[in-house]
Amino acid sequence: MNNLLIDFVVRFNTAIKKNVEFFYVPYSNINVKIVKLLFAYRCIKTFSFDTSLSNNKLRIKIVLLCLTSKSLIQGLKLISRPGLRVY
Repeated sequence: MNNLLIDFVVRFNTAIKKNVEFFYVPYSNINVKIVKLLFAYRCIKTFSFDTSLSNNKLRIKIVLLCLTSKSLIQGLKLISRPGLRVY
C-alpha cells in the first residue's frame, strides 16, 4: 500500500512541475479515495477512469485545476509514521 501512495505523490508532483494539464495514475482503492478527496475540496478540476490501454489495465486520469498557467496545488508531501520521514 505504501508504494501506491508514494507513486501517487511522485506522479502528482511531477505533473505540477512540468505544468501539464492532466496525468494518469494506476487504479487502486487508495488512489480513488485520494482523488475523490481532492475533487471534493476542489483541488483538482476533474477525474475519470480510463481503460484505453491495450492490456486493459484500469487507470485514473486526473485533470489539474490551473490558475494563470500554474496548478492550484504547488506540491504534495507524504509523511510516514512513526519515523516521520518526508517523501
